[in-house]
Amino acid sequence: MRIWIAPFFLLVGCSGVTEPASPPVYAMFVPEGESEWRTEVGEGFKAGAAQFGEKAILIPYSTSQLRTAKDKLGDVPSLDHLAVTVVALDSQAAAELAEAFTEAGRPVVTVGVDAAASGRVATVTFDCDAIAKLWNIRREQTTPNAKNILFVFSDDPIPRKILESEVFRRSSEWKEFRPKFLSLDEVDEESLAWADAVTPVGEVAYLALRERGDKPLIPVSSCESVLRDAEGGAIANAITPNYFDLGLRAFRLAREHYVTAGLGTVALALHPNEVDQESVQIYRDRRRHVPDIVRKPRK
Repeated sequence: MRIWIAPFFLLVGCSGVTEPASPPVYAMFVPEGESEWRTEVGEGFKAGAAQFGEKAILIPYSTSQLRTAKDKLGDVPSLDHLAVTVVALDSQAAAELAEAFTEAGRPVVTVGVDAAASGRVATVTFDCDAIAKLWNIRREQTTPNAKNILFVFSDDPIPRKILESEVFRRSSEWKEFRPKFLSLDEVDEESLAWADAVTPVGEVAYLALRERGDKPLIPVSSCESVLRDAEGGAIANAITPNYFDLGLRAFRLAREHYVTAGLGTVALALHPNEVDQESVQIYRDRRRHVPDIVRKPRK
């Protein structure tokens, strides 16, 4: 009597076949708009993905309907520890977005403005202490030494409350200088007349203020208009946050969270650059630099 064993093994083998897992798709949610920083942060994110041969997509969302952003997750496979990356314009928006994605079962990497929210597994932003330090050095070099300083914020994803706190700390509680912090739509002729110097934070604020009055400008922006004006001598210095690097580092944090199965929570603060007339071209040449991957030797 013959016993047919082979078909049995064939059936067992077939029943054990599993479909390969979907490859990860790294998604960055970016607020709708046309500012240059949006292009830079997106290009940095995609450059980080290309370096590892991964797929990355950019998904715009409406700032007036934050919680609907999670409805755009259709092209992003749900994989364990695969985080979505979210660029937010303020801490309240960052918290609301993180909460919405967490409810959808997605961990979150916040970019620019942080939110210590449930589900936030990593964050990358700019070092506001370093921004304030560089800014104060340039303030002290204005002639005459500027005492009344108007900060005007637009829509760049820089942590406003933290930057305000760092600037105020350097004022020695208004003994060294008197800062005033306004959003662009709050600026009027009276506030401009009060100021000895103006610091536009962001491209939109800079473009709106550079033609209004003759006060020294110390911008915090890396937009092309700022770079051209520094190159031409219209402004002496500018503090230039590198948004390409911000996007690049955000991708690396998201990928690290995925490949290490979610080990640990990481907070990264990037040091800003600074340009003057002589260093603008150096900054242009280097701002889209993608650092080599450092591979740790096996033990």
